[in-house]
Amino acid sequence: MKRILLLLTVICAALQMQADTIVSLIDIYPGRIFYELEGHSVLRIRTDAGDDTAISWGHFDFNTDDFIYRFVKGETDYMVAAIPWPYMQAQYASEGRRMVEHRINLTGPQKERLLDIIQDNLRPENRTYRYNYVKDNCATRPLRAIELAVGDSIMLAPSAMEAQPLVPVTFRNIMRHYHRNYPWYQFGIDLALGSG
Repeated sequence: MKRILLLLTVICAALQMQADTIVSLIDIYPGRIFYELEGHSVLRIRTDAGDDTAISWGHFDFNTDDFIYRFVKGETDYMVAAIPWPYMQAQYASEGRRMVEHRINLTGPQKERLLDIIQDNLRPENRTYRYNYVKDNCATRPLRAIELAVGDSIMLAPSAMEAQPLVPVTFRNIMRHYHRNYPWYQFGIDLALGSG
């Protein structure tokens, strides 16, 4: 934990001194394990000083009692972590998962606010949060941090599924799209979430 705080202190100092810090949102395509089926998103922060760090809100303790059942219900506790980007990139590359980088054009003050938000999230008392399957998770948290830093909501372009819907676009239908090869998993989600 001390190394993470030190790393973030260095990043914050670099952001305040360096105008060329690059902030990106990285989308990671779905994997094969049930908790990877919707993909993942992280923030990547690179500085001129050579720091290259991923901020991921997708860490959990797989040994938690009833993990799978609680995950499907959206009752799993997740954590945020700062990880050297090369390690994270190597892990996903070894799994054959595609990664797409979206550079975020932030002003200097917006970058400082983003790092303040990240530092606050990484504090021991704040780093764990109650995962919600559709509304508060490892994909929504990075986006929300960016929104807080810029002081506005971000409107995303519609996905191909939304642009030409064959069925109504709902959270459940989007999940079914990602789980089409995992019918028992989707059945468990349908059962846990109920009819709503």
